[in-house]
Amino acid sequence: MSGICAIFDLEGRPLEREALAPMLAAAPYRARDGVRSWRGDGVALAFQATHVTPEDERERQPLEDRTSGMVLVADARIDAREELTAALGDAVSADASRDRAPTDAALLLAAVRRWGENGLGRVVGDFAFVTWDPRTKRVVAARDPMGMRQLSYRWDGRRLWLATEVRQVLAADGVPRTICERSVANHLVGRFDDLQHSPYEGILRLPPGHVLVADAAGIRLQRFWDVDPDRRVRYAHEGDYVEAFRDLFADAVRSRLRSTRPVGVLLSGGVDSGSAAAMAGALLREGMQDPSVLRTYSWAFDELAEADERHISDRINDHFGFTAVPIDADELWPLRDYPEHGPTLDGPFFGPYQPLLDAALTRARWDGVGVMLSGNRGDLLVGELVHDVPGLVRHGHIGAALDELRWYARWRHRSLAAAGLEWLVRPVVSDVRRLLPQRSASRRRSRRLHVPPWIHPDLVRRTGIDTPPSHAADRTADAIRDVARRGRCRMVFSGMQFHSLAWDDRIHAQAGLALADPWSDRRLAEFVIAAPQWVVHRLNDQKRIARMAMRGVMPETARAALTKINPHPLFRRSLTDRAVPVIERLLTNPVASELGFIDAEALHAHYAEVRLGATEAPTFWWALSLEMWLRHASGRM
Repeated sequence: MSGICAIFDLEGRPLEREALAPMLAAAPYRARDGVRSWRGDGVALAFQATHVTPEDERERQPLEDRTSGMVLVADARIDAREELTAALGDAVSADASRDRAPTDAALLLAAVRRWGENGLGRVVGDFAFVTWDPRTKRVVAARDPMGMRQLSYRWDGRRLWLATEVRQVLAADGVPRTICERSVANHLVGRFDDLQHSPYEGILRLPPGHVLVADAAGIRLQRFWDVDPDRRVRYAHEGDYVEAFRDLFADAVRSRLRSTRPVGVLLSGGVDSGSAAAMAGALLREGMQDPSVLRTYSWAFDELAEADERHISDRINDHFGFTAVPIDADELWPLRDYPEHGPTLDGPFFGPYQPLLDAALTRARWDGVGVMLSGNRGDLLVGELVHDVPGLVRHGHIGAALDELRWYARWRHRSLAAAGLEWLVRPVVSDVRRLLPQRSASRRRSRRLHVPPWIHPDLVRRTGIDTPPSHAADRTADAIRDVARRGRCRMVFSGMQFHSLAWDDRIHAQAGLALADPWSDRRLAEFVIAAPQWVVHRLNDQKRIARMAMRGVMPETARAALTKINPHPLFRRSLTDRAVPVIERLLTNPVASELGFIDAEALHAHYAEVRLGATEAPTFWWALSLEMWLRHASGRM
């Protein structure tokens, strides 16, 4: 949750002395523990410090290597530290005394010096960093593969700006504020697979798992880490998968408990946050610490009792003796106190339940919490609609395969034969076709998107959004031969999740907290994608591997009761009651209509149907959030 700001004039022209000032001022909340800067010929770097780990408190960035003169700024938490330190050997010795562990910045700088950008795949953790080598006049910037830390940039052919947030690049002198219509169109249809373009022309986001290199020849991007499509995890017994998963998950949680301040958990009644909290409690007890130091924050619904999850989460709190903090949630509906809880200049993407999150994060800050554990990626990592009936059949679990098909048939109101065709025959045919020579180089066909009726036809024609292009995430998944594992890979690395994480990171930083998601640990993702998916998840045994891994860790009464409860009743209350005046105001003479992005009458007609009881289209929220962002960006709140 620290911040990075940097400007490089690769022709060596001098920078204005206060060139970084507007960028730093655009996100002051990332500098809770101060700002330090470094200047060179045509170069200015600044680090906005927020200390989280013990190593952070003795870190002094920008960090300069005494031998090479290379300078680094990094927003990072590096995991698997002992293994990395051993691999780096004496490359890191100059940056750390013998009796103290190296800082995260020192490890990153040593990795770049020793291995260059091609070796960054050996670094595990959440990070974004920028380095400058004055000898070669070369910039190297990178972002972790799971997208937990942010990095944006602009290149005009001579000068390069880099910063943690889009708004920081936007604030720099000489950077124009021109809306990118393609990004607007993608947002309106709810397609978030483009991980590079921001809502502003010329301001780009560095994609996760990529490195940017800039020098006199220009800039270039390359991927430094990707899923190994051929890696398979095979054990003789299902219990072996569960044990391996538990060990990896424990290490993921342990890594995120490194904090000089109390740790909190956004605790629901689901598997994801419940597992994170229970594992944290077990690890604290193992380390002879009192689990009451960990604070949990849960939504407390009294009026909307169907959205309340405390009957499950309290069992975990009581078992470990956590300090439980309920957040009164009935009146924290979407668009409450608009525009206080809304999009920032970074872009129109934000979640409808931001008032809930803001309330919990604000309370956590008052309680002195420094790190907040979450279950952000849990659904995608071990749940969702990824099923493996062919795998069950191949491994001789015929009864379990039939159970899956029966569950699916009842769920979708179909015959058992139809379920078998969709879940067994078609996946097998798909996998066989990929083995044929003429299919080896094929790509997944692009499917035309449904375009909501309120999107202006001219915008569709100008941007061509009705026929989406292929993205890198699709190509990565396509290289995996097994249809279930392909589906899991697409889930874990979905564009929607990366956008959600960027928003979540930003609102945590604004509250003075660091976001830590053990479900976004790269080692855990690699394992799950390589494992048989029938072990990971089944329709009649949701998130099977995680539930089994929690045996003996979580109290059995809580483990048996874990279930996903959606706060959608709060959303409906907002759309049809509490937020009606706000929404009507947003839909009256909308800026998005003036700019030719939407048909205001069609959008308002849909909302009228929603108020009469119709189900809102999934893209309706994205139209509202775009309008809120346009008004904010234009000062027409």
